[in-house]
Amino acid sequence: MLLLLALVLPCVLAQTNQTIIDCLKASSREQVLVQLIEQAGLTDVLATGGPFTLFAPDDAAITSLPSAMLANLKNDTNALADVLKYHVVSGTFKMVDLKANEMMLETLTGDQLRINDYMFNHKVTIEGATVTYVDKVCSNGVIHRINRVLTPPKGTVVDVLTDDGNFNTLIAAAQAAGLVDALQEGPITLMAPTDSAFARLGNATVSKLLANPDVLAEVLKYHVLHGTLYSAGMHSEYLNTLEPNDRERLYASFTGYTVYVDGARVLMRDLSATNGVVHKIDHVLVPASLKAKIAAL
Repeated sequence: MLLLLALVLPCVLAQTNQTIIDCLKASSREQVLVQLIEQAGLTDVLATGGPFTLFAPDDAAITSLPSAMLANLKNDTNALADVLKYHVVSGTFKMVDLKANEMMLETLTGDQLRINDYMFNHKVTIEGATVTYVDKVCSNGVIHRINRVLTPPKGTVVDVLTDDGNFNTLIAAAQAAGLVDALQEGPITLMAPTDSAFARLGNATVSKLLANPDVLAEVLKYHVLHGTLYSAGMHSEYLNTLEPNDRERLYASFTGYTVYVDGARVLMRDLSATNGVVHKIDHVLVPASLKAKIAAL
């Protein structure tokens, strides 16, 4: 009898009559989200539809958005609805179902969400946002709390670079080295030097590199990692690049909340692309083995 109770009790406790909306309203951490869902006209969908998996940004994540961006969303119901629907996936995916790197889930907008499971620090990310609370089971699905508002990527890594406007030299270098197609495949992680970073090399060095595509390609491949590595998954470690070299690999390190890669500061993290992620850095990374080659150009 005791054994039977032990088997049945967890199932009984897991049952709930609360919908996703009910669960959100009962939480003190998602009240702003509830307001936005109501404003976007999605309350009935999340109360009666499903089953759904909701990746729910908490109040702190929403209120930390730039004030202009949040105001624009509140003034544009359609845009707000699209952003919110990007956080919702059809079907019930508990955390045990999300333990896979590079897993892709289709949202209610038709866009994809990339799931990464970083086992060394037990973090799971959704497009780089960290899951902070898991498996809130509701009658029509499950909720996972996340620490960031998600927005669909603006395209491939190349599209992200182009849209930013601070990577003109990097784009020109990728074109000269014949690597544009490679940057549209993936999944990859790009440590992306800004125009200012290339300027630090000096015009003469940049001109020499652009005129020597083979050496330039070696330099650029040193900035690219296989797979999608968001900042939440970084720790003090060596990273394997597309330019294979057992003795020279990128090294990620931390000073407080600042991330460094081979001594270059990460200026902006986690720029999601459809085929990976971009991290903006303030120096061009040049492995020691290439410095003599570049000097001899």
